[in-house]
Amino acid sequence: MIVEPTEDNILRACDIILSGGVVAIPTETVYGLAALATQESAVSKIYELKNRPRDNPLIVHCSTLDMVDSCVKLGENFHVARSLVDLWPGPLTLVLPLRNQKLKAATSGAEYCAVRIPAHPIARDLIKKLNLPLAAPSANKSGYVSPVVAEHVRNDFGNDLFIIDSGSYPVYGIESTIVSLIGKPRIARLGVISVEEIAKRLNLPLSEIAVGSNILTPGSRYKHYSPKVSVFVCDEFQGSKEDFFVFDLKTLGAEKLFLNLYSILRSADLQKKDVLIVGKLDVDRFPDYVILDRLSKIGAKNL
Repeated sequence: MIVEPTEDNILRACDIILSGGVVAIPTETVYGLAALATQESAVSKIYELKNRPRDNPLIVHCSTLDMVDSCVKLGENFHVARSLVDLWPGPLTLVLPLRNQKLKAATSGAEYCAVRIPAHPIARDLIKKLNLPLAAPSANKSGYVSPVVAEHVRNDFGNDLFIIDSGSYPVYGIESTIVSLIGKPRIARLGVISVEEIAKRLNLPLSEIAVGSNILTPGSRYKHYSPKVSVFVCDEFQGSKEDFFVFDLKTLGAEKLFLNLYSILRSADLQKKDVLIVGKLDVDRFPDYVILDRLSKIGAKNL
């Protein structure tokens, strides 16, 4: 069921989580399925609900730097991480050496862990009240389009799941950027924060920032973000557009597509229309290269 983000409902969500259950919560990126990250049985429920492969680790969400440091060895790696943690709370995930072995179920057994501090006030309030880290991958069936509104979550999981509405807080509509600090810093997943911003904060030239995961990180191994309909991309389209859900980059712009990509894909599924994106995306420009990354992962075709 979808509930309003009242104090009572947030406390109800805390009770469900503390009893080993799962709730859906808004973050500033997409909705997450939240459960205690330190409780193996609770983490297992997330994997079962999503039908997610067990070798696909989860992002652990915290409310403070102290909580982050209780999960991973942030303090011991602060000489590298210090320029990035200023982006917290926000849509940045860092992969750091694991400290708390109780998180092993969320890390798929790895000795490193993906962590972040979300900016959405509901998510942070919930974690603060619990004073415990939460595993919270996107609240969708594994491989399907990430949810950006509460109704998307209900469409995937039905009315039995406790879903906290996001309220009036805006969402980016796309996932956090994942930066691995295991070895040389690299971007394991493109996201809301640009490659250029990461390079600037690390005081490194763009040429030294590798993109792509060299270790097991959330979402690095399997097909993601895929709608049931097909997605086509072309510079120009001369045929009939009646049978398509059309997005025109020339008039609407890449920024709007970036913020609304998942909503567009889900709307197209409901209308049972293939998606047609008309216009050019620049592989060297943000947010275009993030859009191209997502389109590549869903198997978009060129016309």
